[in-house]
Amino acid sequence: MKKIVALIGGCLLWHGFVSAEISVRVLDSAGIPISNAVISIPLSEKNSSLATNIDKADMMPAIMDQVDKQFLPHVLLVNKAQSVIFPNSDQVRHHVYSFSKPNDFEIRLYSGNQAEPVTFLEPGVVVLGCNIHDKMLGYLYVQDNEIASISDQNGVARFDNEFLNETAQDQVVTIWHSQLSSNKTDRVTKLLQEKDENGVWLLHLELIPEVKKTKRTFKLRYP
Repeated sequence: MKKIVALIGGCLLWHGFVSAEISVRVLDSAGIPISNAVISIPLSEKNSSLATNIDKADMMPAIMDQVDKQFLPHVLLVNKAQSVIFPNSDQVRHHVYSFSKPNDFEIRLYSGNQAEPVTFLEPGVVVLGCNIHDKMLGYLYVQDNEIASISDQNGVARFDNEFLNETAQDQVVTIWHSQLSSNKTDRVTKLLQEKDENGVWLLHLELIPEVKKTKRTFKLRYP
């Protein structure tokens, strides 16, 4: 009986170890949590094949909706070569576009589910806008050979242990946020070196103030 109990306890401990999460909290210079930051960790060789298999099984089109004249979600993670559907759930038409090369694209004035999916073949950040509603702004983060997570309203991004190269100090991570640079696409690289009292890794970012978006008219590619 003792052997059975010990075996069950060992299995539970192993399951807890395997499924454990690593949490990273992103804070600004004033210690305020930063939401919608993308934290990415480069995959080791042993984990690349695992991630590739998961990516292939999860390559259904992602969805970037448009609700109340805003992109929803504000930031969307996309795998390289994955398609994205842009449904328009508003009662007004939208004209979605991006100038972010080499992933630039345009979906002319439309409503409902009329737009064809767009496939993103290159990794990087895609800044989204609407040529009709100037305040609409959204982002796609196209990932490749990395595992990424978006920080929530508490500034916390979570990762499964199985995808980390190391869980020790000095893990290299890459961070993106729309307020890290004026072009809204730059990323920074940092080391995980500091934890809080709960064992959560801490990252500190210097953000620039949001700049009011000026109106830009998209030049149609076709007559």
